[in-house]
Amino acid sequence: MNSKKLNCLFVMFVFMASFLFFAPALRAEEAKAKDALDYKQAYNLVLAEKWQEAATALKDFTGRYPKSKYVDDARFWQCYSKEKLESSLEKVFDCYRDFIEAYPKSKWADDATANLVRIGHRLAQSGKPGYEAIVKAISEDAEDGVKLAALYALEDLGDEKALDSVLKLYDGSKSKKFRTRVIYLLEDFDSPKAFAKLKEIALKEADAELRRRAVYVIADTGKKEAAAVLKKVILADTDMKVRKAALYALEETGDPTVVPILRDVALKEKNPELAKAAVYTLGEVGGKEAPPILKQVLKQALDSDVKRAALHALEETGDESVLPFLRDFVLKEGDAELRRAAIYVIGDIEGNDAIEALRKILKSSIDPKLRKAALYAIEDLKGEKPKQVLLDTAINSQQEDLAKAAVYALEDMLEDKDAGVLLKVFQKSKFLSVRKAVIYSLEEIDFPGKVKTLGGMLKGEKDASLRRSIIIVLGETGSDEAVPLLLNAAQKDKEEKVKRAAVSALEEIDSDVSRKALAKITKKKPRGAGSR
Repeated sequence: MNSKKLNCLFVMFVFMASFLFFAPALRAEEAKAKDALDYKQAYNLVLAEKWQEAATALKDFTGRYPKSKYVDDARFWQCYSKEKLESSLEKVFDCYRDFIEAYPKSKWADDATANLVRIGHRLAQSGKPGYEAIVKAISEDAEDGVKLAALYALEDLGDEKALDSVLKLYDGSKSKKFRTRVIYLLEDFDSPKAFAKLKEIALKEADAELRRRAVYVIADTGKKEAAAVLKKVILADTDMKVRKAALYALEETGDPTVVPILRDVALKEKNPELAKAAVYTLGEVGGKEAPPILKQVLKQALDSDVKRAALHALEETGDESVLPFLRDFVLKEGDAELRRAAIYVIGDIEGNDAIEALRKILKSSIDPKLRKAALYAIEDLKGEKPKQVLLDTAINSQQEDLAKAAVYALEDMLEDKDAGVLLKVFQKSKFLSVRKAVIYSLEEIDFPGKVKTLGGMLKGEKDASLRRSIIIVLGETGSDEAVPLLLNAAQKDKEEKVKRAAVSALEEIDSDVSRKALAKITKKKPRGAGSR
């Protein structure tokens, strides 16, 4: 036999061997793909709520693919479909129990447990034994995840027997995480027994963190008794965090009777964190009673953070009657930071009285930082009156830095059409730096006739440094309208630095017109002119 025939036989042998070797694997892959497709079709019946068809398809699936990775999914939905078909509760119960025993690590195990507890509770209600034993088993032996699943099932039932089971779960568990979940769950039971348990936890639970959780839930229940329980916590608890939580939680109750205890804590509590919590809550719920108490805190508190909290709480009240007090506080308080904070509170309250209070601070304070803070507070106000205060300061203030700050505050307040206000400052101010601030402020405002206005300022200005600043702003406009003004300055101004600034401004504009002007200055033909 020649070599060619031998090679052909060898190739055929290799092919047949490969087929025999890989065929089982290929068939297995085909089977995997088939089971995934069949499961998807059965699950789609669940999604379509075609319960009888789904139950049949899922049962058939588990029979044909006992080793499929989808078999636990199919078994769970088989039980679920049975429940939806209103089958015998005992049979559905057994279905879920068998599933949990067969697939304890399935992703559906917790859901199955929850359903088991819910159905077991219904069976117990109908006079059939077994439910109490299930709850006891969960309390003593189950993992936290399973216990939580049971909790959710009991929550859905929402009746007194379910509540009794939830309370037993809390008392029987040593897990802090689990007991925390029970506390949050109790809010969903509209029952005096649930509230009583929350009260018991808030007042008697050994663990401070659990007491704190109960405090928040008590406030969220909206019960009339909530405020009374929270007040007891504030007075009796030894843990600062728990007391602080109760102080903030009082805000949720909306109960006006909480004002006296908030006042006492705000004025008498030595712990600044607790005093601050009382102050903040007072600002939110105190109504008309709050401002006098907060003013008292500002007078008497020894801790600056508590005073600062009182200032913010006064701001929350929005009560204009506190403005004279805040004005005097700014002028007399020793702490500079608190005085500045009070200024911004005045500005946030707004209104004509706020403007007058800030004007008084501007005129009366000898602290330049406070006066500047008052300016910035005025800047945030709206209307003609604050604008006039800033204009008056920019023109008439004897403090140069303050007048300059007023110019920049005006710039932020003005609209484009109001540039004339800044021109008044330029014409009347005696300070060079203030007038220069006006020039650079005009650069930021896009108003009609801007180049013409700047040209008028340039023409009449005697100070070389101001002329130079005006020329720089003219260059920044990028307008050909500015070119004749800049050319004139470059050729005729007496100061060399002004001339150089004018040439730089023409270069900045960088147009045909500005290049021709530069050519006149340098006696050179502009670039590209010969090709035009």
